[in-house]
Amino acid sequence: MAKATEDKRRFRSVAVPLEVWSDLWSMANDNHRSPAQQIAFLVTLAKDFPSNKKTMEFYARHIIPTDLKSHE
Repeated sequence: MAKATEDKRRFRSVAVPLEVWSDLWSMANDNHRSPAQQIAFLVTLAKDFPSNKKTMEFYARHIIPTDLKSHE
């Protein structure tokens, strides 16, 4: 029974809207992760940015396909 108590101290449940859950499962499957592992991965990436604005600026600079950049 001690094992269950230890697990409760290490893990928490998270509620997300169903459409987010579907996207999360898809992302997790594409990356061979569980939903919990995918959330952990995304949080680890996001914590390096001080704000949502900085996160969006980073991805706008690095992720926008080159064909879209050529139309600017």
